[in-house]
Amino acid sequence: MSRITINNLSKKFDEKDVLNNLNLEVESEEMVALLGPSGCGKTTTLKLISGLLAADKGDIKLDGNSVIDLPTEKRGAVLVFQENLLFPHLNIEDNIAFGLKMAGVDRKIREKRVEELLELVNLPGYQKRMPNELSGGQQQRIALARALAINPKVLLLDEPISNLDANLREEMRELIRKIHEEENMTTIFVTHDREEALLIADRIAVMKDGNLEQIGTPEELYRSPVNKYVADFFGQANYIRGCKIGDEFYPDCQNNNIEANNFEKKLVMIRPEFLHLSKKEDSEADLMVLKAKVIKRSYAGERIYYKVEAEKLKKPLRVIDYNLSNYQAGEEVFLHIPLDKAAYLDE
Repeated sequence: MSRITINNLSKKFDEKDVLNNLNLEVESEEMVALLGPSGCGKTTTLKLISGLLAADKGDIKLDGNSVIDLPTEKRGAVLVFQENLLFPHLNIEDNIAFGLKMAGVDRKIREKRVEELLELVNLPGYQKRMPNELSGGQQQRIALARALAINPKVLLLDEPISNLDANLREEMRELIRKIHEEENMTTIFVTHDREEALLIADRIAVMKDGNLEQIGTPEELYRSPVNKYVADFFGQANYIRGCKIGDEFYPDCQNNNIEANNFEKKLVMIRPEFLHLSKKEDSEADLMVLKAKVIKRSYAGERIYYKVEAEKLKKPLRVIDYNLSNYQAGEEVFLHIPLDKAAYLDE
């Protein structure tokens, strides 16, 4: 399958920048999720890759060859939309085989390919049914099968499961991942759902206002975001402002020698589940320990949520405890902050 290289890709609508000099590489047989809010340029990116939109500037290459001037049908990239867009007057077999028929493929070969694809999407024997006889989830499976029928180099998915209920979404996520792996596809998947991106993608590209903020593995983006926007996209986060001198970090820059040293102002981000409460003041490398007071405790079954006020910190921090400790509101504790699990963001 194809490696996708996007260089300085830009697009405007009514003089408004929708995509700003986007640079992105997707490796062959990799699945990348484009994640971001509505209007950040995700769908526009897919339409530019597929050729449904013309770029204002920039280039798109498949396996090193520019496709920017090629028509849609010659690019080898197929786009599946949120709406399945099946032909209502054609049965399932004819829907799936439509692209093959237009390409002049022999009927026997078309029938065999349709049978293979119905097996792949777990709908064997559905050849003669009509689209209106299928559920929404089944129709979306057929839309995927139709996209795959022509053996595309690149599969582009524009929120294809966002209209389905929770159980069907989970099934479709597993199916999309299965198709991606069994068909050796290069896939770009658009979503605004962070959990969906974390579960399905090899790497995630986070977008904002037509710009690429960060790309990395799910774990990299969760644990080491480059800025607060990316951090907040992946769930709850604590932020501590302070100064960093070498390997040392001082909250709110409270250190007598700080003016005499070279320091950097930093915003530390750490997830609530990485924090730990204790009655003991442990001393370990990469561990910041602060005196704290529990101001709220919320029991949630397999975990407990705490809100604590710590010395030297202006704002309370959130702690998620899976050890089911029993600290109560008003109780004094030590808050352990493992700095090796923190991300340092520029102010």
